[in-house]
Amino acid sequence: KIGIIGALGNVQSSISDEFSAGISFASGKALTEMVKAEAVRLRQEGCHLIIYSIHEGTEKAYPGVTDVIGNMGHYDVSLSQGYIDLVFEGHSHYRYIIRDEHGVYHLQSGGSNKGLSYASLCYNLVTNTYEVQAVDVLKKDTFADSTLADDPIIDELYRQYFGDYDPY
Repeated sequence: KIGIIGALGNVQSSISDEFSAGISFASGKALTEMVKAEAVRLRQEGCHLIIYSIHEGTEKAYPGVTDVIGNMGHYDVSLSQGYIDLVFEGHSHYRYIIRDEHGVYHLQSGGSNKGLSYASLCYNLVTNTYEVQAVDVLKKDTFADSTLADDPIIDELYRQYFGDYDPY
């Protein structure tokens, strides 16, 4: 079983008031405690792997897999001590793959749909352990091309939230 936890993080200032009025955003210590509690709950439900998707990311560009020790700023590394196993990040629009001091990978594919973060893991049912086989950020042209037809459902959602305004 795989558990997925999603969060926005401390990005409220970058979301239009039109879309965020009346909504509060947990960040910092409060967010960390919420994520830890949810990870514990998911593990109690039998999840062997916890993936964290957060719309925050580092403000640094990393050219490849880089080990990062200490404070990452946007992420409390205590989450990597048995709570979270893999992190997909966003917001800063940097393209990176980093591994924190506890061996947890953090991936962000950049901005404007130019790439796709990818991780391949192998889970051993006998030992209840997993191994990261590969991590990568795939460029858009490896998984999509201009000959693909637009998705009408996505087009309708886009019109619903943006009307004639094109945020890109």
